Amino acid sequence: MVVRHVVMPAAVPEIVAVTRVCFAAAWGFEAIAEILGAQRGVGRIIQTMGTQSATPELMATVLWLAIVAVVVDALILVLSKSLIRWSG
Repeated sequence: MVVRHVVMPAAVPEIVAVTRVCFAAAWGFEAIAEILGAQRGVGRIIQTMGTQSATPELMATVLWLAIVAVVVDALILVLSKSLIRWSG
């Protein structure tokens, strides 16, 4: 009972914060991994557009990555608000 009523509620804010940081790191590493070794994907598009000097397409792709990251971060925050109602 102590774990359920005291320990878990106390740990949830830290779990949410770590989830946000880990998502940001994973999203960046995913793009880097695709740039380095994928045959297709967003990283490959970034690499191809960079070598072809297609700046508008390159910026659009990077902007897409940023928009997805912001949306997922906002979703994590909304979820955390419902999970951590007692926290400020």
